[in-house]
Amino acid sequence: MEEFFLNDFVISMADKSNQKDLYNFQTKNHLEISPNDNIKQAQIRDIPIFLTRLIDVNIFVKVKFWILTRKEDRKTIVASIGLEDDPKDKDSVELNTFSVCPSLRNKGIGTELLKYTLNKAKELGYKRVFLVSTNYMKVAWSLYTKFGFKKYDIIYIKVEKGISIVIKEEKEYNEYEGDKFTATYFELYL
Repeated sequence: MEEFFLNDFVISMADKSNQKDLYNFQTKNHLEISPNDNIKQAQIRDIPIFLTRLIDVNIFVKVKFWILTRKEDRKTIVASIGLEDDPKDKDSVELNTFSVCPSLRNKGIGTELLKYTLNKAKELGYKRVFLVSTNYMKVAWSLYTKFGFKKYDIIYIKVEKGISIVIKEEKEYNEYEGDKFTATYFELYL
């Protein structure tokens, strides 16, 4: 297994042995970023949609995940990131499930993990990386633009049968509205 050492941490590719820990880490962090209870309630409702794929036994065929653990422990996940092939474009990959535990935020961990992952995307032959970020994650937007991602129109995402459908629209939604939530699209050409 390939590993990359980063100060007191190790970046490694996740596999089935990390699947349950990755699901638990993502679920916990997904709920800790909410600015208010209304959005948190919507997130609780959407966790099965958002994270169901992490339970799928075939997820590691569809998505490449990297996890960050402490050198001395190597079990407890403190950050994660994923790259998922775009089924419509073989040269594109979606960056998703990017999360750093709250106690390690704003310490350069996310920057290093994103840099590592973008280099991996390039090594794997991708020419374009894109991501969708919800508007309550604006704190991460400066990180994306620092790496050269371009920010595009406000969009919303409609989830049908577990598949996210990105729909560009001029109207900005301030909070969840039924099966839609505010988000912004970012894109980077490698």
